[in-house]
Amino acid sequence: MHYVSTRGEAPRLGPSEIILAGLASDGGLYMPESWPQITTSQMSDFAGLSYAELTAEILAPYFDPDISLAELKDISVDVYGGFNHPQVAPLRKFEEGMWLLELFHGPTLAFKDFALQLLARLMERLAGKLDRPLLLIGATSGDTGAAAVHAFQNMDNIQLHMLHPEGRISELQRKQMTTIKAANIRNYAIRGSFDDCQAMVKRLLLDSDLAKRASLSTVNSINWGRIAAQIPYYFYASLKVGDKGLPPAFAVPSGNFGNCFSAFAASKMGLSVQNFIVGVNDNDGLRRAFEDGQVRNDETLATLSPAMDIQHSSNFERLLLEFSGRSAEKVRAQMNELSMSGGYELDEDWLRRARERFHVTRISEDSILQEIKHVYEASGILIDPHTAVGTAAARLWKEEGGQAPVVCLATAHPAKFPETIEKAIGTPPEIPHTLAGLSELKEFVTHLDASHEGLKNNILQGLET
Repeated sequence: MHYVSTRGEAPRLGPSEIILAGLASDGGLYMPESWPQITTSQMSDFAGLSYAELTAEILAPYFDPDISLAELKDISVDVYGGFNHPQVAPLRKFEEGMWLLELFHGPTLAFKDFALQLLARLMERLAGKLDRPLLLIGATSGDTGAAAVHAFQNMDNIQLHMLHPEGRISELQRKQMTTIKAANIRNYAIRGSFDDCQAMVKRLLLDSDLAKRASLSTVNSINWGRIAAQIPYYFYASLKVGDKGLPPAFAVPSGNFGNCFSAFAASKMGLSVQNFIVGVNDNDGLRRAFEDGQVRNDETLATLSPAMDIQHSSNFERLLLEFSGRSAEKVRAQMNELSMSGGYELDEDWLRRARERFHVTRISEDSILQEIKHVYEASGILIDPHTAVGTAAARLWKEEGGQAPVVCLATAHPAKFPETIEKAIGTPPEIPHTLAGLSELKEFVTHLDASHEGLKNNILQGLET
């Protein structure tokens, strides 16, 4: 397998190289040069596999020849054996024709654990072969930070610098990462939005001075390894859900579009998917893009679903490439226009292709609370505000005539958002033992302005210690 940049001016690289690079040297995102195919016969063979075994089979083509199927199986079994549910990603029917795919049974109770626990093991393997430190830079709008800190803590030859927007993630999300004391971890509270944090990460990854001192990469979903590691659970769910031969639709709450793109990648590999239902909150840049063909930089609003408080979705660039006939030149021009003028327009041919597959709906703040309450009263199941965005979008799709069974991604444990849950149903959620006592722990965090030089100086100090 080889990978190419969405912008077409970076070198064609192999699997290990793009994992270590994170971001392409031309500022683009790496994509597989061609999509590996899963046949109907293989799908039948997969039906009896455990989640860990299925993961290795699905991911093997993406890492060929650098990492063998046997090694992937060993890593997957070890990683997912540590999750707190025997099925790893259990499905629960909560309404007629609708299922929750519970992706919060990992160590930090969020779907980000699926990719980051696996990616950490792969990066640890690769970092051991480097002659200098592997410097990971990441931004989080909520759950990525905690998942990354827990996955990479105390790893030799790896430093992780994690940025989050100050005051814009839940207290539990923040404390899950800032209370971990590890010599190789540094947390930064940035005075700005997640979009500011994400822009700082991309600029640092392209900083030639920093690159002379360390190998640079990222744990964000601009790294293809994150996208790839999320593909298996779409296959896993499809093997378990079906209705009269209809393939399922997937309802995905989305901010940075990485989880949605993993679902799309699964379909490009041959998985039958009826529709991609994308739920967004009041930061509805994705809705405007699909409905109006307008992409622009807007102010990021603080909402009840903070992990989705993103206006410019990085992984949308990957979809730009796919629906433009793989024209890197066109994507490069659009990204240049976004940088220069703050926006660009999507042409009708691109929109036609995208609208055939994606149904994008904005869910308001009041609707999020109503959805949490509705699901709880109807089924006794508590869902977090991000999951509620997805289930609400799925219900609207059904009301508009959608016939297929819908798998809604339950992306985080509701206990991570106790204030919102209490506001919705009148009582706070039960707190799992893994979150108990966090409020009393000391935090290790540096507060900074959204300044490239200020952050770079802090990182350089870390490299010198």
